[in-house]
Amino acid sequence: MDRHIYSFGASIVVASLLTAVIYAIKAVIPGLDESIEDSIGHAWSYMGVIGLVVFFGLGLAPVRFAKDGRSLAMQIAGAALVSAGVLFLLSAWLAMRGN
Repeated sequence: MDRHIYSFGASIVVASLLTAVIYAIKAVIPGLDESIEDSIGHAWSYMGVIGLVVFFGLGLAPVRFAKDGRSLAMQIAGAALVSAGVLFLLSAWLAMRGN
């Protein structure tokens, strides 16, 4: 049980940062969103699939980035803050551009 706590903690860190980076790339490259929507059917479906695959893939693997519960909590909080910061700065940048 302890192994899964640490591995799912690590997986939420990686999944949240990965989806924030993918969203940023998709927002910066203007034609990417339309091409993904044409090929997949919906522009957001692949984001959910990638997030779930990374979350469950790393969560079920014996991955451990933290040595104790406190450092795991700090990693999760840090990833949440970095992801929120990326999305906030990207939204501000897009608003200043007029998108």
